[in-house]
Amino acid sequence: MKALKKILIIDSNESERNKLKHFLEKEGFEVEGAVDGETGIQLLIEGDYDLIIVELELPGINGADVCNIVRKIKETPIIVLISNGEEKNMLSSLRAGMDDYILKPYIKAEMLHRVKATFRRATTNDSTVIEQDKNQIRLPNAVIEWEAHRITGGGKEIYLTPKEYELLQYLTSWPNKILSRDELLQAVWNDEQSLDTRTVDTAIKRLRDKFSKISPETASTIKTVWRVGYIFEI
Repeated sequence: MKALKKILIIDSNESERNKLKHFLEKEGFEVEGAVDGETGIQLLIEGDYDLIIVELELPGINGADVCNIVRKIKETPIIVLISNGEEKNMLSSLRAGMDDYILKPYIKAEMLHRVKATFRRATTNDSTVIEQDKNQIRLPNAVIEWEAHRITGGGKEIYLTPKEYELLQYLTSWPNKILSRDELLQAVWNDEQSLDTRTVDTAIKRLRDKFSKISPETASTIKTVWRVGYIFEI
């Protein structure tokens, strides 16, 4: 019999931790829980897990500290649970240690997508086919030039509006990872009021339309994950 994937959830909220534990168990995973970072680290030292899901705002050793400690001793994939509004302040310090993150509150379908995607990347040793520096990203069929707000390929050239530029920057910061509509709305339009997720859908459509002028393959790098959000997939 194939061994179940083993997940450790580190979350100080007992109700949320147990709900997630029961949900993932129903989806066929073996799950253990820890109430704080200290307990979680001890469990990690003593046992082997295929995935860690850790809350950012833990008492004592917080989620960022857990990521840093884990990375010194193991290569276990990590998904961080981040409350809405915390992501801009914390992402830069967390990226070195985590494999993905998800904004709270999340829907179960989104969590399951991210868990499965993390396992898939770990199993296939997925590597993103992107060559990039601070000024540009080279894709198989196009080049994104950040300073010029321009995309070129196949002898064609398109330009981005400021919001399209910000949206694309955020998408490409997390290649091959699902980003929810709410997350993109908060990250790109956080200063604007009376907007909803349809704003994201409209902007994504405009980006795809512009990408399609380069090639169908370029346009297909932005994919829709039904009921969840979008993914910049290479």
